[in-house]
Amino acid sequence: MKRLALLTLLLFCSSLNLSHTAPAQDLNPAGLDLPVIFGAQQDQTETEVVISATLTKLSDNSVSLAVTMQLPEGCHTYSMDPSFGAATSIKLTSTAGLTESGTWQADRAPKSGFDEVLQQNTEKFYDRVTWTRTLTGTVSDATEIVGKLNGQFCNSSGCFPLFDKAFTAKLSNDSTLPDQTPATSTADTADSAATPAPADPSRQTLTPKIGFGKAARAGDITFEISLSPANAQPGSEVTLTVKTLVAAEWHIFALDQNPDMAGIPTTIELTDLQGLELTGSDFAPDREPQTESPLPDISQRVHYGEITWSRKLKVTDAAAAAGGSIRFQICRHGVCKPPTTAKFQVTLAGAPAPTTPADTQTSTDSLTDSPPANRTAAPPSASIAGNSLASGGLLKFLLTAVVAGFVALATPCVFPMIPITVAFFLKQEEKRAGSSMKLALVYCLSIIAAFTVLGIAMAKIFGESSLTNLANNPWL
Repeated sequence: MKRLALLTLLLFCSSLNLSHTAPAQDLNPAGLDLPVIFGAQQDQTETEVVISATLTKLSDNSVSLAVTMQLPEGCHTYSMDPSFGAATSIKLTSTAGLTESGTWQADRAPKSGFDEVLQQNTEKFYDRVTWTRTLTGTVSDATEIVGKLNGQFCNSSGCFPLFDKAFTAKLSNDSTLPDQTPATSTADTADSAATPAPADPSRQTLTPKIGFGKAARAGDITFEISLSPANAQPGSEVTLTVKTLVAAEWHIFALDQNPDMAGIPTTIELTDLQGLELTGSDFAPDREPQTESPLPDISQRVHYGEITWSRKLKVTDAAAAAGGSIRFQICRHGVCKPPTTAKFQVTLAGAPAPTTPADTQTSTDSLTDSPPANRTAAPPSASIAGNSLASGGLLKFLLTAVVAGFVALATPCVFPMIPITVAFFLKQEEKRAGSSMKLALVYCLSIIAAFTVLGIAMAKIFGESSLTNLANNPWL
């Protein structure tokens, strides 16, 4: 009985040990390619990066904080996109009673591109970047803001972490309230420059985020939906166009893709037609899709680069509007991102403009949702089991990890060690009665503590998904 109890304890602890890595492939959302970069050469010091901050008074109730990162020549840092552990983050530790408003805004758009090492699209700033944010509250001459910046910067030799780089910003003597005269107001000029021109209601551009939670990111695909001509009158025809631009190397599936061939067909549904009637044929592409065979028995119809789908509608009311959704999936080199739905709303010139912001109209399909009758769930290549686990709660996740750890015990590199480990502790029983269970318990708790500390440290330094991404890194 004692031997059985000892064996059970050791197997349980071993499963906890192995569960740290066994489910890694499932926990990474399919195709999200969340990156993690580790410092390659620690002989380069952080002093080469200069962090400075300035505070400018906008009014008696608001200030603008600007944090600048000056990088060594030829180096880059990453944007604040939270989808990967390498992202830059700024935390204010003392705000002098002011409240942070809005989000951090960079002084320019980052350079986006596919990183061969990270195997995903990244957003980088080179040489120098300034992030600004507004704080509101009672402003005095003694207002002082303190914060810290975390992230990393990289060059051709590797990447180097930035830990809690502190900065302090004070109101300077020349940080005075801008002139409020309408003709010369600096604040008015800035607001005017920042306010975009009235949008054309007959056109809408969507850059949907693909993924789940903080891991969702945009930039891999853009839709431009339009109704033309915008001033069409009742009785005439208009063309509803969906112009699609897919990032390099990625492809989107055709409207007539066979869902049984491991690919989700693109679906454009018109769910809200006001003052418009369907006429003619359904949506049609401006060019034929390419046919690919990733596997001998799989045939897929795909589009690369730019593709435009369009169809005719008849106008019955000058205040016509068309609303609907685009369900799609993009893939690259056999890796697919989760199916995603982007909603749109466009109107003719005589109709009121849509009020729903574009950035709230995107949703990544959930495994808990029942797909429509004419659709098929994501193929195995786009499995998103990890997200289903995450949405099921912590207990379900832990139980799944433990079960995965037990399954991992059957691997050739672990299974032969079980009798050796058990025999070792039973041998201690011969020397000192009752010691085997105590030693086994210490052994188990030590494994749990070691991996817990290492996991927390890795998550704190490199981001919550760093270990999972490391386990899924194709270079390993």
